[in-house]
Amino acid sequence: GGRAGGAANGVGSVDMEAEALRFQAKAVTEEYDETVLPRLAAWKESARAIGDLEPLEAAVDQAFAAQRKMLTTSSKFSRPQNPDALQRLFQETQGCLEKLVEMEDDLGPLQSHHKLVSNGLGALSWVSVEFPVTFISETLGSINVFGTKVAKQGEAHEAFVTSLKLLLRALLEYVKKYHSEGLRFNPAGKPLP
Repeated sequence: GGRAGGAANGVGSVDMEAEALRFQAKAVTEEYDETVLPRLAAWKESARAIGDLEPLEAAVDQAFAAQRKMLTTSSKFSRPQNPDALQRLFQETQGCLEKLVEMEDDLGPLQSHHKLVSNGLGALSWVSVEFPVTFISETLGSINVFGTKVAKQGEAHEAFVTSLKLLLRALLEYVKKYHSEGLRFNPAGKPLP
């Protein structure tokens, strides 16, 4: 009798450990939703207040959705041994960032807004660098040139700049908390397909 109970306890503790890891994995995505996505919504609102930025707004939305998808995937799977698998995981976000750069010529008088956002969203490349917190911080600092130029165009434009900085600071805080040493994977997860 004692032996069967011991085996059951062993299984139960393994299940509890697995559940704890699932909870943590879930927290990684929930924190992104609670920290970053509200700032994204505020930025989108500031873009709408300026008008004529719908394509830019859609591209930014897609980039953050791709990043969320990548974070959800990394929280469920173990770290891939093959660097190509990691690159494939980041590929959708990278494609969104490339699309932002390609859009530059299509925005006419709002080109400074585009350059500001395009440079700022380079922060989403944090997964491909050795020191993600430093990278995001430096990216945030580098947008001031375009930020100043955009903010001078009026109150709505100043709000646009401020909301972008707040969005990037939220991303920075999130990465600091969960991915300070690089994109974190679930050690109990299955191998990335």
